[in-house]
Amino acid sequence: WRLAFGRAAANRKVRASIAMLVALALGSAAAPLWANHLVRLGPTDQNLVLGPQPPLTGAALAGGLGAASQQRTFHWFGTDELGRDLLVRVGYGGRISLAVGVAGALVALVLGVLYGTVSGIAPVRIGRWMGALLVGVRCLPLLLFALVAVWLADLDLTGLCLALGCVLWFRIAREIGERIRRVRAGPFVDAARVCGASEWNIVRRHVVPNVAPWILVSWVFT
Repeated sequence: WRLAFGRAAANRKVRASIAMLVALALGSAAAPLWANHLVRLGPTDQNLVLGPQPPLTGAALAGGLGAASQQRTFHWFGTDELGRDLLVRVGYGGRISLAVGVAGALVALVLGVLYGTVSGIAPVRIGRWMGALLVGVRCLPLLLFALVAVWLADLDLTGLCLALGCVLWFRIAREIGERIRRVRAGPFVDAARVCGASEWNIVRRHVVPNVAPWILVSWVFT
């Protein structure tokens, strides 16, 4: 882990990518704060008189009867046909996208790791049957089924995250199960068994450190 983080920290492209992702995540999470102070508009506030405006334009917000009482606001991304600020709408939309993506991926990660670990540690015949079951289930349009179920049941954001997680864990489970079987078939695991190591110690000291990077990568891609 130290070597991996050291190589990542020494790469300028990796540092720039991480900084950009962190900035986007923090900007979306803090959308209500900077929207109220910077733009002074909400995601649904309309100004039909303003209409669509190009990016980097300013407009007056009515604050009273006279022109002197009007406030100026700057639209960094412009406005749409209803006069709504696009930057604010992008910020609020990013919060929903991040919430759904992170929560759905976490649900899929938990289910996939549990199933993959069981299939990787189980006997060979049981592991093959569990892997074949994953291949068969993945042939179905589960994502479409989940979205239709969410629409029919009128679920909220939490229900959407759970539904997405329940249909996205199959790929994680298959990859983790195959990786665990490969690690357990390695010569260093055989050497640990000869030295008298228990299965729990083998999983804790050999399987988990070799599978943890694959779990992180699977979660990121999910």
